[in-house]
Amino acid sequence: MEEKECLKCGCKTDLKEDPNIPDIYFCLECWKEREKTEVNEKWGYDESLPDDG
Repeated sequence: MEEKECLKCGCKTDLKEDPNIPDIYFCLECWKEREKTEVNEKWGYDESLPDDG
């Protein structure tokens, strides 16, 4: 059985499965960053837009 890991950083703890992509996982920290990116894209901003904090 293959061990689950974060797609972005490779972490193996605090994983959350992507609801849109089966068998894709992100750790808690990468998931928070991913949510920010999705909000930026929803509002039409480039995903590389720097975060103001």
